[in-house]
Parts: sequence; C-alpha cells; structure tokens
Amino acid sequence: MYKKKEKILKGIGVSPGISIAPAFYYVHEVLTVSQNSDGVDVEKELLLYEKALNISEKAILRDKKKALKNGGVKAAEIFDTHILLLKDQVLIDQVKSFITQKSSNASYAVSKIMKGYQTMLEKSNNEYLSQRAFDVEDVCRRIVRQIFFQENDGKKINLLHKQQIVVSKNILPSDTVNLGNSNTLGFVTELGGDASHAAILARSMGIPAVVGVKKVLTTIKDNDRIIVDGNRGNVIVNPSEDTIIKYEKLKQRYQDRLNELSFKLQNRESFTRDGERVNLSINIQTENEIGNIKKFTDGGVGLFRTEFVFERKTGILSEDEQFKIFDSAAKAIYPDKLIIRLFDIGGDKLLGKFSAKEDNPFLGLRGLRLLFDRKDLLIPHLRAILRASENDNLKLLVPFITSINEIKALNRIVSKASKDLIKEGFNINPNLQKGIMLEIPSAVIMVNELAKYCDFFSIGTNDLTQYTLAADRGNSKVAYIFNSLDPAVLRLIKTSADAALKRDMYISVCGLMAGVNEAVPILLGLGIKNLSVSTPVLPIIKDLITKLDTNKCKVLANKALKMDSYQKVKLAVQKFFIAEGIE
Repeated sequence: MYKKKEKILKGIGVSPGISIAPAFYYVHEVLTVSQNSDGVDVEKELLLYEKALNISEKAILRDKKKALKNGGVKAAEIFDTHILLLKDQVLIDQVKSFITQKSSNASYAVSKIMKGYQTMLEKSNNEYLSQRAFDVEDVCRRIVRQIFFQENDGKKINLLHKQQIVVSKNILPSDTVNLGNSNTLGFVTELGGDASHAAILARSMGIPAVVGVKKVLTTIKDNDRIIVDGNRGNVIVNPSEDTIIKYEKLKQRYQDRLNELSFKLQNRESFTRDGERVNLSINIQTENEIGNIKKFTDGGVGLFRTEFVFERKTGILSEDEQFKIFDSAAKAIYPDKLIIRLFDIGGDKLLGKFSAKEDNPFLGLRGLRLLFDRKDLLIPHLRAILRASENDNLKLLVPFITSINEIKALNRIVSKASKDLIKEGFNINPNLQKGIMLEIPSAVIMVNELAKYCDFFSIGTNDLTQYTLAADRGNSKVAYIFNSLDPAVLRLIKTSADAALKRDMYISVCGLMAGVNEAVPILLGLGIKNLSVSTPVLPIIKDLITKLDTNKCKVLANKALKMDSYQKVKLAVQKFFIAEGIE
C-alpha cells in the first residue's frame, strides 16, 4: 500500500495550541456574475436589490446569534461590521445609481461596486484594513446569492459531521456559523494574518490556527491527516506515526503547562528570577474582553484599541455612546489602569465613513493626522474619554505622532475640551495623563523633546518595524525583511527606553513583539519593564519572566545591539535560552 510522504508547511501561528485530525477541505461556492443591460427592468432590479438587503440583514443577525453561542463575544462582534456594511448609505446609493444609470442587473451592480471597495482594502498597507476586505467579500456574496436565488441562506446545515481541521483559502465571517463549533479543531488558511477572521475565531474558541500558508490548497487534500502547530506556525501533512506520537506528547505537555500556569500564576505579580518587577498588561479591542483580566494580571489594560469599537457599530458612535463604553471599562477594571488609545485608522476611504481616498493612505491621513482633519470625529471622541477620566485609572494614548507641533496642537485641543466640559458641569480628571505612541522613527529621534509634552510612552513595535525597515508585514514578498529583532529596530527601542528611564517615565511595548518569547529577554535587557500583550500568550510570557535574570538579559541585549542582522539576534537568543535551561 502506498504511503503518503510527510510534508511540513510554514505559515503564521495566530492562535496557540496543537491539533491532530483529518483535514476538512472547505471551498466557497462560486457565484458567477455577468452584466446584462439588454431589456433590463430597472425598477425590478432595484426591488430585487432592496429585498436582498432585507433578507441578508435577517440572515446576518441569525448568524450573529449562532456565532455568539459557538464562538463567544469576539466571534459574534464580526457581524456588527457586516450590518454596518450592509446599511452603508454611500454604498447603497452607488449600487442604485449604477443600476439606474447603466440599466444594469442588480447582481452585477452589487458585485462591481463592492469589489471596488474590496480591491482597495486588499491593497492597503495596514493589516487590519486588508483583512476587512474579507468582510466586504462576504457581504457581497450574501447579497448576490439572495438576488440569484431569493432564498433564506440562514437554513444552512452544519458542514462538519466529525472532528476535523478546516483547510481553506480564507475564512469568511459567515463561515463561523458552520465552522465555529466543537467539531472544528483548528484552522489552516492560505490567506490572512493576525487580524484575520480565522485568527479571531480560533482565539475565541481556544483552538490552534496557522494562516498565510503557501500552497496549502494544492498540498492538502480532503481527509488528509494533518497536524496544526499554532505555537510554531507549522502544518504537518500526512505525518508519520513517529511524528504523531511526538506531537501527541507535545500537545498534552502544552495543555498541562497552560493549566498549571493559569492556576499557579493567577492573582500573582510578575517578577524576574532576580526579583525585578515586570508589569504585564493586556491589549483589548472591546470592553467585553475585560471580564477575567484581573485574574491573570494586575497591570490592567495597556492598550484599548478604540477603532475596533467604532468598526463594530453601525454608523459613527455619539459622544454619549462612547462615554458609556469607556466609563464602564474603567469602572470594571478599577483600580488597575486603562490606557485608551485615540481612534487610530489609516486614511483609506472606508465605505465613506472616515476620510477621502488617497494614493498612499498610510503615508497620508492616519492616526492623529486624520483626527486633526476630521474634528467631527476627534472632539466627541476626546470629550467622551475626558468625561470617563473621572475614573482616575484612565490614561490617554495618542497614536502616530511625528513631530512636536502635533502633540502641542493636541494638548491645546485637550485643554479647551476640558474647560468646556467643566463649564458644562462634568467631572473630569484635571491631571489626566497623556502618552505618545512611539511608532515612527522621527518620533524616536525626537523622543527627548517629545518627553516635555507628555506623561508616558508606549512603543508600537509593529509600525515602528514597518516604517524603519520600509517593509509591510502583510506583504509576503518582503516578509523576509520584516522582523522586530532587527538591530535597527532594537536601537530605536533602546533610545526610547533610555529617554524614559532618564526622566523616570512609564514606557511600555504594546506591539506583537511584547508577546514573542524570543523578544522578551531582549526587551527586558533594553530597559523595558512594562509589556502589554494579547490574552492567549499572557500565561506563557508571565512564566518566562520568572525564569529570566535581568542582568543576563542586559548582557544579551547589548550583544544584540552590536549585531548586523535579526538572524544573528535570534540565534543569540536561542543560545541564551539553552544556557539558561529555558525551553
């Protein structure tokens, strides 16, 4: 009997853990859309479109309920974005205009207009926005399917009848209804990144996922036995018996370790082996994630990404709506800190909501620049945060600062908004701390001057790496360049840490780097004692810290600063772990 050869595929591990099971080859149905302008009844096509919108909305709401049951709050929130897309008036008007002016069939008009938005987002230099292209694709497919068949797509049956690992080109949000259940043991996708729906769903379900796997669709066949290693970003196809035995042991060891760490480290502060305190915080995207944070960290929330709050809702949130979210979050985690970052999104025209289209949006209107350009967004957003600051554990974080003038201008706006709120009878914290994101090389170069106008710093290593090395982490063709352990990036972190330590200022790292084992001893050695990480990696990072000696970390970091490539830095860290007896 022919025995299939074992193969190892590399990707990006976006949700930790190990699963061993047959592959379920998941393919989306093909909807062929063509233009038909001969003898088109425009009124009929407009009615078809309206009816498709209504049916799709009901289907999305049903899917949201199922996703909440199967995958939790995080998985369900994806569908709020879909309602937003479905009801976007700019998009609706464009589709109707296309039908009317071109005498076009509705299915082609929907596909033409929405594919335009999808393509624009796919070309974005921002991982979060590029992943939102899948939302547009999913909503487009829903509407077109309804126009084609005018049937209720909420009556889908569950596709998985046994426990399997889902393998697909990409996972769309509506797929979570069929795939977000106990039969799904993991995800492997050709597309996607850390912000993809496969990543979000996997983390919410606590199952492993590896995305960005090249040739996955041609290498893995339906029912092939595979191993998904979300810890290392590996997918083993047709593993040998020896490999299966090895990974069964690794899987059990990993689960035992997680259980042990969660119990052992719960309600405990983080100290290094030589007694240095390291403050561990959590990155969150919604206030609903605060629930169990206090069990695992006393560091509070190191980064509240408010753009995700905006994106999950229909329309732009009012000042009062924002206040309720920020106020409840601050109260829920009190007295631990809550660092709220101002709305930070790129300058792409996101369905007519935020800004005008630009040729190079992420060197254009982004972060604070966009907010300066859109005071109608900035002022109510800022007022809501200031009102919530009566909870004195709240701090304000400013994104995408490039110059002294920008922080001076924002400070003036904050001062005026504070005075206005006091006159209106609101209680606010007059000593609200304001921090700056260090994520652009120019800000790091000017860090000593910027320190005069803020109270703390937070290093965004994702963007700092991207802008320093001129390499988009979402572009597979330059992935070999993008690495936060590059000595150029490390030197910028060192400059930032030295400036903060000289003034006894709080400085943290809140990018993905803070949750990477190889990076933690380097960061500690550079003087970073505050790390803000995602919830799934917290027990692992907390445990690693207890095994590190800060003096030895300093020696390692100083060596790394003198190296000429990230490959040499990684090798040095690996040797360091071996010497220290750290697995």
